[in-house]
Amino acid sequence: MLAEIDQNYATDNFFQSLELAWRAMCSYTHSGSLQIARRFTNGEVKPNYSDAEILEALNATTTALILLTRMFFVSMGCHGDAVETQNMMLKYGAAQNRGDSISD
Repeated sequence: MLAEIDQNYATDNFFQSLELAWRAMCSYTHSGSLQIARRFTNGEVKPNYSDAEILEALNATTTALILLTRMFFVSMGCHGDAVETQNMMLKYGAAQNRGDSISD
């Protein structure tokens, strides 16, 4: 399924690169056991996420938004904007791989 998504939306291998995390993401999204377990901290009903995990979720959301924006421009025939958005995606991904902050 991930290969078909990449092919249909021209996202190279982006979604295929998520294969190892796919089950976990589905469990968090669809109220699975991983999401329920994260609602408790030391026996209290209190979120249990580290700062790194929160940052990872924010980065994934930003990445998804950039991809959605690119797909919008592609669907509207705005090639220049689609290319610019693709370049933004590459720059954002490279910054995250280096560990740069969003403002860098």
